[in-house]
Parts: sequence; C-alpha cells; structure tokens
Amino acid sequence: MQKEVYNKNVICEIGQSLAIIHETSYNQVGFFNGSLNVTTLLPNLKSWYDMFLKENAVQKLGEKLTEDVRIYIENNNENIKRIDERVTFVHNDFRPINIIVANNDKPYFIDWEGAMAGHVFGDIGQFLRFNEQITPQNENLFIDNYNYYSKNKLPCDYKELVKLRDLVNLLQLLNSEHDLQNKDGELIRLIRSTCSC
Repeated sequence: MQKEVYNKNVICEIGQSLAIIHETSYNQVGFFNGSLNVTTLLPNLKSWYDMFLKENAVQKLGEKLTEDVRIYIENNNENIKRIDERVTFVHNDFRPINIIVANNDKPYFIDWEGAMAGHVFGDIGQFLRFNEQITPQNENLFIDNYNYYSKNKLPCDYKELVKLRDLVNLLQLLNSEHDLQNKDGELIRLIRSTCSC
C-alpha cells in the first residue's frame, strides 16, 4: 500500500477545510438535487448495517467474525443513534487518494460525485481508515484543527464513532460480488480490528 505522507501545514489545512465543508447541516441523510436540497431520503443508519451484511460479506467473513460484527453493532445502538444526529454536507469519499496537494502545500479535494447530506463521522472515518497513511501525530493535528474551525466539535470518543460509521463502508465494499482476495483480505482485517475494539 502506498504511504501518504502529509507535512504539518497540509494536515492542518485538511482539518480546517473539512470543518468548513461540514458547516451546512441537514435534518436527514439523503441525496441532493441540483440545488443541494435533499430530495431522496435514506433510512436510519442502523438499517445500513443489515443492508450490507449480506450473503457475499457473510461468506467472506465466516461464521465467527460475522457473529462478532453483529454483536458489535448491537452493543453500539446508542452510538449509532449519535452518529445519525450529526448530518451535514459531506464529501462521502474523503480518502487520501482524493486529496491532491499543490506545491504550496494547499490540499485540493477531488471526486465530489458522491457528495450528499450524510454523517460527519463518515468522512472522518474514511480519512483515518489506514494507520499506514495517517500517523498518530497527524491524526491529532487533523482533529485539533478540525475542532478549532468547526461549529460543532467532535466528542472525546470520536475514534469509536468514526470506526463504527466506517464499518458500514467496509461491509458495503466486502459485500461486492467480486472476489478480490487482496482487497477483501484488507477489508476483513479492518473489520476484525474495528469489532475487537
């Protein structure tokens, strides 16, 4: 896996910029029309786990890890409700691969086609997904700058919430019909790590 290395200035800019992106709040999760009004509403987050923990994902996870995932989800009902309460404009694919850094250390975000009214913790979870890409020091800088510029600061237990929300994305990717052993193996590793927290 390619290692993304951000210097202090870049990581601070990313935190600040994401806080600004998340300034616009919405009442419910959904997809936009051309005027950035939510026109297609989505169900509550709890139902998303069931939507993606289906046959393909279950087969790849195996019986034991599937059960661990289900228990983890049930044990986090209250946190799932908390995630559903923080709905803003989100990029919805906020990964290092979609961040281009210019020569002046200015980050630019690309691939906006999935932008929607969504969970704040989804963008943050995607950005922090791989420890190999974001060092603990950079994570702290990113969170500090996000909170400094945010109207609605992240709670102290944000790590639990971002991992819980990112689990939906991991399950969705794993539930694909394609059998991509290397990619699936990485997804399974991340899912196991999340559920063992």
